Amino acid sequence: MKVHDSSDVAAMLPHIPLNAKRLLLIGGQSEGLAAAFKNLQPLAFCVALRPLNSSKQSAEAAIDQWLNIDLDAGLSKLTLIKTPMDLVLVMADTWAMVKDAKRFLKDLRRFMAKDAVCLVWAPNVSHWQRLEQLLQGTDQKGLLFDSAQILGLLSDAGWTIQTLHARQSAAQHHDKVLKRWSSLTHSLDMAADQMRRSLLTKQWVVTAINGPAVASLHLAAVSSPQSRLGSKEARMKYPLHALKSLPGVHCIHQETALAIPPQFKPGILMFEGQCLNDPSLLDDLDNKVQEGWLLVADMDADPMEDPDFEANHFMAFKGVHAVTVSTPELARRIGRWNPCVHVLPNAVHWIDSKPQPIPKNKERLRIFYGAVNREKDWQAIIQGVLAAAINLGDSIEFVVVHDKAFHDALPKTSHKTFHESLNHAAYAKVLASCDLALLPLADHSVNRCKSDLHLIECASAGVVPICSSVVYAEHLAHESFAKFADTPADWMATLIKLCRQTGELNRRAKLGHAHVSKHRTHALQANIRRDLYLSLLAEREVLEAQRQERITQQPSMLALSQFG
Repeated sequence: MKVHDSSDVAAMLPHIPLNAKRLLLIGGQSEGLAAAFKNLQPLAFCVALRPLNSSKQSAEAAIDQWLNIDLDAGLSKLTLIKTPMDLVLVMADTWAMVKDAKRFLKDLRRFMAKDAVCLVWAPNVSHWQRLEQLLQGTDQKGLLFDSAQILGLLSDAGWTIQTLHARQSAAQHHDKVLKRWSSLTHSLDMAADQMRRSLLTKQWVVTAINGPAVASLHLAAVSSPQSRLGSKEARMKYPLHALKSLPGVHCIHQETALAIPPQFKPGILMFEGQCLNDPSLLDDLDNKVQEGWLLVADMDADPMEDPDFEANHFMAFKGVHAVTVSTPELARRIGRWNPCVHVLPNAVHWIDSKPQPIPKNKERLRIFYGAVNREKDWQAIIQGVLAAAINLGDSIEFVVVHDKAFHDALPKTSHKTFHESLNHAAYAKVLASCDLALLPLADHSVNRCKSDLHLIECASAGVVPICSSVVYAEHLAHESFAKFADTPADWMATLIKLCRQTGELNRRAKLGHAHVSKHRTHALQANIRRDLYLSLLAEREVLEAQRQERITQQPSMLALSQFG
């Protein structure tokens, strides 16, 4: 089979539902695609088919089971797969090995679970490259389709069509192609838009279901560009990316502006909590409710940190139908203003297949510190860190993001690097280059509302966290890979001991990576989030009555001290 470049894999990846755990891959991109998908869904089990006459390919760890099979002779050999599959992906080059497309698509259903997804990439019969091949006396091997043909074949084989997308040629070719074929477009009785789409569409991408069509869910989200580091990605961008991959789910994420595409049907309208302190935005929410939208606020920090919430009488929570939060403690506090609160723990979007060996930098161990507004947290333990730094000397290097005061407080003789500001992708890259991380949290009411996101990010990046017991020790599973320290003496001893035990660091890095892979990815949360949003929509009338009752009452002015 032909091995395709990474652009083909990148184009396919967003169409694969992230909740799929058992994948059947048919086509030449199987190895690269499986490896890329497992970075999003670490629990995936991938089976790949290759033709009987194919040359032996190099072993690829991402493929869990290979089957040599004659695709045109039937798929009886798939009985070797003992458990029904969640998804089958038929790649474009497969059609060069199939003569009876209807039988092939029908046979695939025998090995699929109920509601399994069939994702088909079918070459377009009218693509400009195909037409030019015909004019030159050459032809593309294999079956080609117009959109109606591939949809009809899937329907006849018993699949329920969910979506059809046209994968077009690269944008740089558009004007040149249309100009070259202008005489044809003018002579044919075909609308210009239709001809343009036909010429430029390289492949049809069809999503179908082994069962009835799934419920449709439209979700629009608005966050602030001033979100604290990682919050927007963990709570908005990446969860919506996972949801958008599921059949029937349509998502859009915006910053600051409330501009919903006209084709979006009323569904869930989600806001980062801080956005709802904007009076102009609040004024527009009633119109959205009238249109049929259900309002959900999302909060990832104690609202008492921001005086605007109190100034607006906590309407950010009273004025919505439901609230989602990252921790049970935060749910308890926000429950006083809105009892419909749901905990969705923070998670990571991407995780490498295995952690890099420590030390990642062969010269010295790299110790990461990166946080915003945490000076009061590290001041209490800095003397222990300084003592360890002096003791370890040239064997370590500190990598600091955002907090210049922490960087400057480190010994002048220490190796240290400072990054003033990084977006989340760059932040994650710097973190992944380190071996240990320092996560201090002082014990007070605001910090007890914080999530363990930084610890989970460290574990996913193969970084061993040294952290305070506050928040991070609440889950017993964290004890297997994180080290806890509370006093300056604890921080000094723990840092020195770990830096002298690279074997122990590698052991803990592997345990942390395994924990996140099995429990804390957005791919694993996709079903939970979808089911939650659908359940809220099912209760919309009741939730709207409760919302109206809250916003017509006098603002609550109860003492805030009870939350201390």
